[in-house]
Amino acid sequence: MPLMITEDCIACGACEPVCPNKGIRKSGVVYVIDRDSCTECVGFFSKQQCVVVCPMDCCGPIPGVVLTEEALFERARAIHANSHLQPTLTEQTSHFRATANRNSQTTASRRKWWQWLFWREEGSEPCSSVPANVAESG
Repeated sequence: MPLMITEDCIACGACEPVCPNKGIRKSGVVYVIDRDSCTECVGFFSKQQCVVVCPMDCCGPIPGVVLTEEALFERARAIHANSHLQPTLTEQTSHFRATANRNSQTTASRRKWWQWLFWREEGSEPCSSVPANVAESG
């Protein structure tokens, strides 16, 4: 399924440089994904990179549009036909093949980047107060 960016986009721009197909651009005050350029990062990454970096979780599938791994890979090959950057299909470059591996990951390894800022250690609750040593010195 090609991806889209919802109206929740805050125009931070984090998604634009991570697209291997250069298929994300600013349109007005938000970013948009070119439907014909989106390969869901198949051939390059095991996860859709815009989804990984978006702080607002506003990158998601276009409802009703479903493409197979083969169709997405062929699209990536066509986009990069004259490029030094060539897609390959492995567990590391396709979320279709990495699904079984992803299911075995721990909750901690699936946190978004910003969640790590508010987490103390494995199994603990999110930080909700200033650490004691900082509170005492301030």
